[in-house]
Amino acid sequence: MAPVNSLEGASRVISAGADEVYCGVALPTKYRSFILYRGPGKSSAQLPSYSELEKIVKYAHDEGVKVIVVVNEPFMSDKLEKEMKNHVASIVEKEVDGLIIGDVGVLSVVKEMGADVQLIASTYFVSMNSETVEFLRGLGFSRVVLERHLTLDEISEIVRNSKVDIEVFCYYGGCSNINGNCYLYHFGTTKFWKASSELKTMSSGGRFVPALTPCRFLYDIYDVNTKSYLGRWPIMDAFTICSLCHLPALIRTGVAGLKIVGRFLDVLKQETATRVIRTLLDKIWSEGGRLKRKSFHKLLSELRRDLNYAFGPLSLIRQEASKERRRIHLETSRLKNLHRFYQDTFCKPQRCFFAPLLNAPYKYEPSIVKSRVRS
Repeated sequence: MAPVNSLEGASRVISAGADEVYCGVALPTKYRSFILYRGPGKSSAQLPSYSELEKIVKYAHDEGVKVIVVVNEPFMSDKLEKEMKNHVASIVEKEVDGLIIGDVGVLSVVKEMGADVQLIASTYFVSMNSETVEFLRGLGFSRVVLERHLTLDEISEIVRNSKVDIEVFCYYGGCSNINGNCYLYHFGTTKFWKASSELKTMSSGGRFVPALTPCRFLYDIYDVNTKSYLGRWPIMDAFTICSLCHLPALIRTGVAGLKIVGRFLDVLKQETATRVIRTLLDKIWSEGGRLKRKSFHKLLSELRRDLNYAFGPLSLIRQEASKERRRIHLETSRLKNLHRFYQDTFCKPQRCFFAPLLNAPYKYEPSIVKSRVRS
């Protein structure tokens, strides 16, 4: 399942091999700035109108691809209920294939309307065991997206004991906390988000950019014993993570779907992530039980070049050039380590979805931080 935020994006990720696409639609009302997304920067993750959704559905269905729409309102209230009903009705009218729902209040509204679409339980339900999955099945969900912080063995056990399809995240959008229970993110205080745009964090490309959530802020860190100042770090560490190396093992768990995070990403990133994962999955399925680790990792190494280009420092430079509408002259020193960007960002710090988070070295300047932690 690949993320999209435009018709162009849908066209490109479908061409790249997506079996399903998912998207959100902005509400054309006074609640637009608050409802259906849980922080700043998410407006770019929404389709601007229902007519754009209609175009995507038509294109996707012509290509044999399903369209799922996110209605991840974190909670329901009386004053939002009417807006939600109108919103869901407008979405279902476009003949979408399913809705991703993250709250029982929203679920009750959808069921009351009798919407004839597949219901998918969002990660905001914090599904981390078979009992939760069975509970959600009883509510009417036919697919459940698991919480990120599960091992491969735990995922396998949930799949074996579940009577619904199980979906997991496979790329991008990491979170150090339990996403569905995190109140650093689940509120819509306009003043706070305006202030946060002036706060910076370190991007995966090694530059400082506006922070989107409090867990990405740079904090002043002091030694609790000596009171000495250790520097400024995003110590809450809402890092980006990856599971590409683990795809063969992940497929063996029996999950029914793999989900790429990134409705807010630009089209190139969405397309590249989809194409890389499709290529790796085709390799796994074509060789079946005879998959050779060496050949798989050779292919992965080749595909990292595309990931380096789409997600590395050059992606930030491209955005800069586009924004300023002038040529950006690059210093050789900025590009000399580009071929190692992906390995340095994801592989060396063990930023895998299925590596124990407490054992993963810190993402930013790991050698420095580790020495400081020891002291």
